Amino acid sequence: PFVSFDQVVAAINASEGVTRIHLKGDITVESGEQVIEKDCVIRGNGSKIIFMEGASLSIQNASVEIFSCTLEKQADSASLLAQVEKSAVFFNDCEIVGFYGEDGKLFEIKDSKVSFVDCGITLSASRIAVCGNITDGTLNVSGCRFTAIGQSASALKVLNSEATFDNNLFTLIGGICKGVDIAGGSISFAGDVFNAQSDGKYRNSGAVFRNGGCKVTGLNSTLANGF
Repeated sequence: PFVSFDQVVAAINASEGVTRIHLKGDITVESGEQVIEKDCVIRGNGSKIIFMEGASLSIQNASVEIFSCTLEKQADSASLLAQVEKSAVFFNDCEIVGFYGEDGKLFEIKDSKVSFVDCGITLSASRIAVCGNITDGTLNVSGCRFTAIGQSASALKVLNSEATFDNNLFTLIGGICKGVDIAGGSISFAGDVFNAQSDGKYRNSGAVFRNGGCKVTGLNSTLANGF
């Protein structure tokens, strides 16, 4: 039994094998970067982990699976909820939520393999809202909902990575709306839907915005509204 998330992380990092954690009830992390460095499975059972202004989650050189858990970030200024580096992370049936006073970004993925299955990712910020970005990695997203709300709203930035998107719903609400921003790498889509709700003051950037040097397939299977 643990009474704080600090204790949970300490137990994971002290283990020589795969640690299995079952959460019961909501947890608030007030401050500090919580760094997971060992393999683990976290089953939220519907519980919520709330990261306040000075708190965040970092996964480094580890294999992590998270099921049925809500990860929430509350911050006035831009600070990440989670950072993943040189790791393999699997999210299933999770809600990843952020409420920012100004600019906001939920996660950064670097040199890692990350999968989101049947998850909801929601971000609200008063200015720039970007749910997350991935660099030099592999991303698989299936059956998920992305919602970004801000003056400039974007779901994902994919940089020099391989990514597959399968039957996801992207909703962008703001002055400038951009679904997935791609620079380099190989990206495939299958049955994804993009919706933009703009105030009409600015020209939307597009459901899928491509820079040079990237290979994109399956765009004819997507639907885009409001762009």
